Amino acid sequence: MHLLQPPSNPLDPQPRPSRIRSKLSAEELLQLTQQLATLLQSGIALPFALQVFREGQRRSAAKTLLNAVELELAQGQGLANAFGKFPETFNNLYQRLVAVGESSGTLERSFHHLAKLLQRKKILQQKTRTALAHPLAILSVACAVSALLLLKVVPTFEQMFGQFGHDLPTLTLAIIDLSQQLQVHGITLVLLLLSAFTAARYAVRQHKLTRLLAHRGQLLLPVFGQLAMHRSIAGIARILATSLSAGLPMMEALDFARSAPNNTVYAQAMAAAARSVQRGSNLYKALQNTRCFPTLFTQMIMVGEQTGMLDNMLLRAAEHYEARFDETIDRLIPLLEPAMMITLGSLIAMLLLAMYLPLFQMGSVFG
Repeated sequence: MHLLQPPSNPLDPQPRPSRIRSKLSAEELLQLTQQLATLLQSGIALPFALQVFREGQRRSAAKTLLNAVELELAQGQGLANAFGKFPETFNNLYQRLVAVGESSGTLERSFHHLAKLLQRKKILQQKTRTALAHPLAILSVACAVSALLLLKVVPTFEQMFGQFGHDLPTLTLAIIDLSQQLQVHGITLVLLLLSAFTAARYAVRQHKLTRLLAHRGQLLLPVFGQLAMHRSIAGIARILATSLSAGLPMMEALDFARSAPNNTVYAQAMAAAARSVQRGSNLYKALQNTRCFPTLFTQMIMVGEQTGMLDNMLLRAAEHYEARFDETIDRLIPLLEPAMMITLGSLIAMLLLAMYLPLFQMGSVFG
């Protein structure tokens, strides 16, 4: 029972919600969900809880969206229906769990489940960005330093070597030729690389077969393939656990879980599993037949189905694969940094060696 009632002041007039294109950021959505779970559990009335959160926001777009939600509630709409006006912020799973919480009188529990789901998603995304940021930063520095040496330093040495009239080592000639090509075709090369990257990114996003092939290749990569697998399974298990704990039927939970993984291979596997369950198969057998899930995961599902504690076992599976993902990231980052630094150092050393080899040879001749 929510004890505190919202103030009687009417809401400020706002445009119709259907016309509003405001959107909460992922961080704002997480904060809203966490705060609603806490305030509702404390007995605060829903409209007042929304107002408290709205008044703490700085972005006008967030305030506009929340004000529109409050307006929908004031007009007699349910919270799930109000959230449904803004699908870019509140996805289908979010709306469905809120609807279940409203109908069962356990809205604070639904927000608690959603808060956990969003928090884990945020952590996994941050871990992934961290794993990629370090090698990309070092790779960028390597490219910048190499370009500087090839465009500025190598031409100076080339002029100096031309005055000596001696034959140059093969490595030096190759580096000078590379420098000349880069000076002439450098801009074209950069444009080609950017075009290729843009085209590949567009193809992966828009073309289903290309995306499937790219995601299959991703799973075959050493270490990074394991990361993709652990992240996908953790997301699937957590959404299934959250949906079933909230009281959603199995088929609906499977439908939501199908959109959980970022990897198309696992999305297709969940779709195939859903079809098998619809035909009468149990979840354990349906997942096992896809041949995409490790034995440990399917065995945990089997135990959960046999004991009638499937949602609890799915939650444990999610926590297990999230921990595996975290452990792999924590081991990977300390290994990537020295590896990239060694690569950067070797590249610069090779360029410098190519420039100084003729000097060493001429020194030995004159000596």
